[in-house]
Amino acid sequence: MEKRTELRISLDDGEINIPYGTDTSENGEAFPYRRLVDFPEQVKQIPEVSAFPRMQEALLKINQQGNAFESARILTWQDDEQGYLSCCALGFYFQDRALFAHQSNCMMLAGNLLNAMLESPLMSHQAFTPMLEIQRATLTDEDCKGWIMDLYLAGHSDEKQDYADDDLQQKFSWLADFLNQGI
Repeated sequence: MEKRTELRISLDDGEINIPYGTDTSENGEAFPYRRLVDFPEQVKQIPEVSAFPRMQEALLKINQQGNAFESARILTWQDDEQGYLSCCALGFYFQDRALFAHQSNCMMLAGNLLNAMLESPLMSHQAFTPMLEIQRATLTDEDCKGWIMDLYLAGHSDEKQDYADDDLQQKFSWLADFLNQGI
């Protein structure tokens, strides 16, 4: 049997400045940026992952000094319209500023992500297709322009919310392991 996996890719023509402060949007309150590479203890101050201990661990893994990537933002939410869903969007970018500067590196990452997802039983069959959104970004403290990626993942269960939460945390941990391999 042939294997198949999907990843939706979108390009957003907006731009995000990093660091950013507290804001309010259609998605609710946005909490201020915390650079976990320099201040890993601040992971406990990110309200979006307070209910997801394995996601906190995965964020620390992604944001280690010298790794390929670092996170910039995360959003989590739940939905019960099609069974139980637990969703997240992780915004991340390259720690290497030369890689950060070129959109083509985001596309290479997308291809490598697809290949890795295809080989993973956890990631190859999903109720909802993950999406990678690519957007311009400026690291204002460094006056450095480049690209940020937001990966949207969903955990799903037909039975109960706890199972959907667990499914999401497993996928997020898988993502952290993938990102630690570089591009």
